[in-house]
Amino acid sequence: MQIEYGQLYTNAVGDVREVLAITGDVIDYLEHTGEDPQQCRCSGAEFDRWVTGQ
Repeated sequence: MQIEYGQLYTNAVGDVREVLAITGDVIDYLEHTGEDPQQCRCSGAEFDRWVTGQ
């Protein structure tokens, strides 16, 4: 899966993440669940598993 800067991604349960930066295999994103968005970081593989639910 191609992960792109500035894009919103939604998983199967409706959680939303906005990609803030991609540095190598590290993705910084904003988690839009709950009332306060939280900035987080994970690997590209973890992000892909979150989106696909695998």
